[in-house]
Amino acid sequence: MKLCFLWVDRFKNLANLSASFCSEYQYAFDSEKKQLTRFAKPPLPDSRLLEPHLSHISGVLGANGTGKTTLLELICLVTKAKDDLNSNYILIYESEGELFYYSSEDSNKNLISSFEIQHSHGASHLEQLNVIFFSNVYDDGFLNLGSPIKDISVNRQARYFGKEENDKSKFIQDLDFIKSDAFRYLRYPSPRRASVKIDPQFWSRYTNRDLNHEDYSVIRKLRDIYSIKRRARISVKEHACVVIKLGVLARIYADFYSDASVSHIFQKNLSDEDNFTPDLDLLMIELIKGFENDHPSVANMLSLLRDIDEMFEMVNLKEERRYRNYQINFTIALKRNNLSAFEGIVALVHIIPRANMQWAELSSGQRAYVNLFSSVWNALADSRDTDALVCIDEGDLYLHPQLQVEFIEKLVRVMPHLTHKEMQIIVTTHSPLLVTDLPGQCLTVLTKDKNGLTQAKQGGKTFGANLYDIYRNTFQLDNQRTGNLSQDYMTSIIRLLDKEVLMDADIVDLTASLNIIGDKLLRYHIEKKLNAYQQQAGIMGGQYD
Repeated sequence: MKLCFLWVDRFKNLANLSASFCSEYQYAFDSEKKQLTRFAKPPLPDSRLLEPHLSHISGVLGANGTGKTTLLELICLVTKAKDDLNSNYILIYESEGELFYYSSEDSNKNLISSFEIQHSHGASHLEQLNVIFFSNVYDDGFLNLGSPIKDISVNRQARYFGKEENDKSKFIQDLDFIKSDAFRYLRYPSPRRASVKIDPQFWSRYTNRDLNHEDYSVIRKLRDIYSIKRRARISVKEHACVVIKLGVLARIYADFYSDASVSHIFQKNLSDEDNFTPDLDLLMIELIKGFENDHPSVANMLSLLRDIDEMFEMVNLKEERRYRNYQINFTIALKRNNLSAFEGIVALVHIIPRANMQWAELSSGQRAYVNLFSSVWNALADSRDTDALVCIDEGDLYLHPQLQVEFIEKLVRVMPHLTHKEMQIIVTTHSPLLVTDLPGQCLTVLTKDKNGLTQAKQGGKTFGANLYDIYRNTFQLDNQRTGNLSQDYMTSIIRLLDKEVLMDADIVDLTASLNIIGDKLLRYHIEKKLNAYQQQAGIMGGQYD
């Protein structure tokens, strides 16, 4: 399935806007005549640009404030949350080789068309479509897209899950993607080590719980055991084992202390105040028996906990840095032959408050790529057998220019392997580096008219184009080739070049400008002016000899 065209009467700052999202045709809608028209775009070369399961990729470009994110929001809503919209709109899409249109108003259900198209009464095709929204933008803004849309944006994850829980969940998602066959299409080596940080102050998370004195005594006992172990000058591996065992046990108790049988097991094994080092293994064995029937997942977690020492032997634990506040910081290796142990440690660390994991040897840009693709991979985990529309808002944000160069290629090469069916991608960007990988037939350029309303037009010849031409024609920079500061400075230098008589201060300024100006043509004229001045000064000097 492929989204081809969208017209909206009004939505936020978009008014009477027509936008096409396919490379074959440019569509338009006349709201007064109730007429759909289209004209053929110049054909693209053969399919070497696209992977077999990638039905189309489109770019939405424009200066700040033109409504790129708003257009993506509208696309998400008209495809999956139509009832939440009060706007009048028309949507054209292609399914199994046939063209359909869906209209939000009855008055637009019998349109005049210059081409063959069917009216979709119930938009059943759209109901089966997976719609995913991803954004790297992290700010105070928030799009309430509704539950049918899989919103995996940074803003939403941070808002609903908090940074700590989001970071933990993201690491597990990353690991799922790295283990998959799709990861190899990213053409990055698998991360070799992960960094683990555990703050022992996680005990404070349990002080505010509704625990009576007897209940809290168990938490206090576990904390005291940790304090004794820590002062015994144990190795970093022993330290890590102790803090994970006690951290997981504390979390289990805090979650199940109201269960009389669970509370009894803890109280029985930890009640001896004279025994400062009780047998934690015995405690775990009894807890496993108590949980295995009603809470098998907790029993499995405790079984992992009993094997923590052996798992650390398999993952080559290395201390990364020692902190004065006794924060535990170490790395563990990820290999094919220790995957089970690695995943076990990840699962245990995941449930401890104030603990997190990160990939130790990936650059920030590589992590951004893994984050994008793992987020989409996991969003499609339960629905890989249906078509997908992925809307990406400034996914290249924060990427180094070298990684921006790869962005469209990565999307084209990796995304189709995240699903078994067709996938369409619509991406917004400010980067001309991305635009050079998108033919004009695949671009929608947003501009503002004199009344401040957003207009959409097809992109120009951007594929492999000069970066300055893209800036000028696409991002409304007119004839400006540099930043404002350098532009003003060079303008002042040009004024000096236009002067017939130069003062001594002018010569100093022109000479100094050669130390910073990079424009070759302007440098040539500065040097020419200075040489002429020096020649004239030599002649004048000879008259006084």
